[in-house]
Amino acid sequence: MVDDSPSVGPLMSFRSACERYDLWNVLLDSPALRLLYAGGIAAIANERYDTLASLLLAPHSRYGTTTSVVQALSPARLNADNWAQQLYPGRNLFTPLSEHLLATLKPAFASLLIDETTYESAFDDFESLRCLVNHDLNGTYGGSSGRFVWKRQNWAGDPAAMPFDRIKIQAEAAGSEWSPLKAGLFSGSLERFLTVEASYRATLRI
Repeated sequence: MVDDSPSVGPLMSFRSACERYDLWNVLLDSPALRLLYAGGIAAIANERYDTLASLLLAPHSRYGTTTSVVQALSPARLNADNWAQQLYPGRNLFTPLSEHLLATLKPAFASLLIDETTYESAFDDFESLRCLVNHDLNGTYGGSSGRFVWKRQNWAGDPAAMPFDRIKIQAEAAGSEWSPLKAGLFSGSLERFLTVEASYRATLRI
């Protein structure tokens, strides 16, 4: 029996309208996406790549389909950048979701005595690894990127510290002992990581 009471009717209409524009899924997944970012940033800041791997690779089930968390909560899949841009009218942001999460999660990390430089570095490394792991699992580009794209294009500092690029530099320097590999990302294979990194880089033309 369908409840057509006045209190339910508008809610169902709202949900129907939201589903047409993917907003309902964004509303459902936004808290989970924020938690994924917060947990991932904290894991990298504390060099807990085992925790990072658990967060990204954990199974996520919905509507009878199971994928990994990093795939299910891909901002591109959620169309989240378009919705985040609406929070900043009059500003044409290249990566609106990234900028929004960077700003709104920052106070929580400040309270944990993580300085701004460490926070931004961990944020960029998390987005870089999130995108690379998503690319690895999908086998193709899923439209997912982060603020590291425009940051590296305007980078004037030490090349070895350049966002995104420093991930590869660290991996090549450490080899099979690189912490993300030992935690199980990229199937623990440096060769696989380098192949995924090159494929993703070529796709973004960076």
